[in-house]
Amino acid sequence: MAASDNRDKIIDYAGDFRLKACNIISYRKANNSEKAVRQNILPQVLAITLVESVTMPMITGTVDVNDGVDFRTMLPITGMEKLELHVFTPGQDEIKFLEGTTDCFNVYKIEKIRGANQMSARESMYRIHFVSREAYRNSITRISKAFAGPVENAVYEIIQDKKYLDSRRPLYVEPTATNSKYLIPNLKPIKTINYLASQAISKKYKNAGYLFYE
Repeated sequence: MAASDNRDKIIDYAGDFRLKACNIISYRKANNSEKAVRQNILPQVLAITLVESVTMPMITGTVDVNDGVDFRTMLPITGMEKLELHVFTPGQDEIKFLEGTTDCFNVYKIEKIRGANQMSARESMYRIHFVSREAYRNSITRISKAFAGPVENAVYEIIQDKKYLDSRRPLYVEPTATNSKYLIPNLKPIKTINYLASQAISKKYKNAGYLFYE
């Protein structure tokens, strides 16, 4: 669960964090403006889940909301929107997934939790699913190319090149001793990276192999 009070230096329980911003950015433009329609949903947020693991290539998450004004229909939310988050653990650095600051998330699904109740025909509870921007890029991109040289060079290109994942996030790579040529036959970027990771041998350590994760 998320707390949004002023007790920014006190941890009340394991996993406690503060939520300072939660906005939906529509693909639609505001009237007579080039700016996208934005909706602050922070007052409606019931819970937020962020999932990251060394076995997952991208961060995913959900936002549970109690929508009493039916902004899902008014925006509308269709799965083509962006999600801004500003969160932090008390006593630690703030993490900003905000447009213009860092990459925000992409909304890809809405799942109803509970329908409208008898008190308000417009009120409903539902779950918004989101994922890193790179996951969206991965879903619409294919790679057909031969890579030669150290594996990490190919990984840098796949992640940062505008033709592929076009990521602006910092990238940390453990150097490899692998220097070969690989022909990629029309694979998605993440599948390509996982294949290259399976072929990589560490330059420094006798380890069990490589993982790609966010």
